[in-house]
Amino acid sequence: MGAVLLALAPGHLAGRLLFGVLTSSGVVPPQIVYHAGWAPMAVGAAVTVLAAAGATRFAGRKAARTEPVAAPAGSTAGTRWFSVPRLLLALLFLTGGVGLAVVTATVMGDGPTLAATAGPASVLFCVGLALLAPGITTAMVALLRLPVRALPGPAGRLALRNTATATVRTAGAVAPIVLLIGIATGTLYMQSTEDHVSRTSYRDTILAQYVLDSSTGGFAPGVVGTVRAIPGVAAACELVVSHGFVDGPHGPDEVDLRGVSAEGVRRSLDLPVVAGSPAGLRGDTVALSAKKAGEYGVKVGDRLPMHLGDGAAVRPTVVALYADNPRQGYLTLPASTLAPHTGDGLAHQILVRVAPHDTTGVRDRLAALAATVPGTELDVSASTAVRDNQIQQILASANYAVVAMIVGYAAITVVNTLVSVTRSRRAEFGLQRLTGATRAQVLAMLTVEGSLIGVIATVLGTVAAATTIVPYSLVKTDSYLPSGSIGVYLAIVGGSLLLVWGATLLPSWRGMRTPAVETVKAA
Repeated sequence: MGAVLLALAPGHLAGRLLFGVLTSSGVVPPQIVYHAGWAPMAVGAAVTVLAAAGATRFAGRKAARTEPVAAPAGSTAGTRWFSVPRLLLALLFLTGGVGLAVVTATVMGDGPTLAATAGPASVLFCVGLALLAPGITTAMVALLRLPVRALPGPAGRLALRNTATATVRTAGAVAPIVLLIGIATGTLYMQSTEDHVSRTSYRDTILAQYVLDSSTGGFAPGVVGTVRAIPGVAAACELVVSHGFVDGPHGPDEVDLRGVSAEGVRRSLDLPVVAGSPAGLRGDTVALSAKKAGEYGVKVGDRLPMHLGDGAAVRPTVVALYADNPRQGYLTLPASTLAPHTGDGLAHQILVRVAPHDTTGVRDRLAALAATVPGTELDVSASTAVRDNQIQQILASANYAVVAMIVGYAAITVVNTLVSVTRSRRAEFGLQRLTGATRAQVLAMLTVEGSLIGVIATVLGTVAAATTIVPYSLVKTDSYLPSGSIGVYLAIVGGSLLLVWGATLLPSWRGMRTPAVETVKAA
């Protein structure tokens, strides 16, 4: 109860901080005001107290049934961990993780729901590995025996003996690090792969070299004509991005909408035409992929019932079908038709395709035009890829916030576990010093133990992360490896090792400032 009361104020501050992060990243609209009433705090406190009481009762059942004479021996042995219910539960989680990975790779398409099966796969697999951690730790310590024994001095041999005779204690430190590495690695590389695909997809679809961006409500209808009149400009096309629903045969289907100018669409966007012509995108018309047309049961000349972003019902005529691109699943409408149904009612971007000659002169003339239109910036199209996909950035911010919370919780668990275990071993360290070991040798032994814990947790966490990363990358990029820097993985693993060493060596060093005789007597 005391811990709950101490956590109320920091929890309130953490909630405000998280709300600020979500608001600044666009996950939460700025119009929403943060308010933390007493009810959520009371429910959180009650759930915490009940969970602590239930866990204490469950963990204390065996201790309460143990004879007083046998209790000291049981507390030092700590080797019994296996049970049939534990094995069945572990197999359930492991099977669930593998099953979700297989479903991701073989059933799920490249769409917004892909992460719904890929993300939980590593979480389930991590939990299954944590349940079997004592047995897996014993096997991996045996595999690492030869290289550890090759270390100079007695530190390696002592560390091997300690980890081999106290596998449950060692596994208790391994389990939270497996969760940290597995979930953080899987989520961050899933996000980096999505970002890479989004950038390259935008780059491959946009043929224009330059983009005029408006930050003050959009461009007036005549600006695109002015851009087309600039010498050296081969084509100019307005671009509007929105969302809507198609009234399909199986109910409303949410779709991304893209508004363009018919005059410049063929030279500004890569739309491999299957039927019809995008040049007909004028008035109440629409173009879509051949795959989407098959799903909706329409062809060129048919009307497609749909609702635009503001809820307006329309029935545009299909004037073109283009090849399917799963990473650019837009329906394309005239910019003049779509823009009035968006927030500002105007296009915020103009794509500019220039002629091969006099590229520098065209850029200078475009920059001069941008200077005359308030709030307008000129940029190359490739650099606007990330900015263009606002939904992607919102999801990225949400994922990073979730990872930060998971890593923070796992880090606290790791530190608490290792500090508690290390403090309980003070008598052991005192006996070692009384039998001739120096402080440096004890700390060296603990460093090797921490390294063993880190290596085992890294291997298991990497395997768990692979159940998310590999199938997600296969669907997104047809590669087993994710997109993103290896530095992300090294930072996660390195940070985990620093946590282990810090939570082990610091309390040990402080504890050994007390004379060894007094430490043993106190125990």
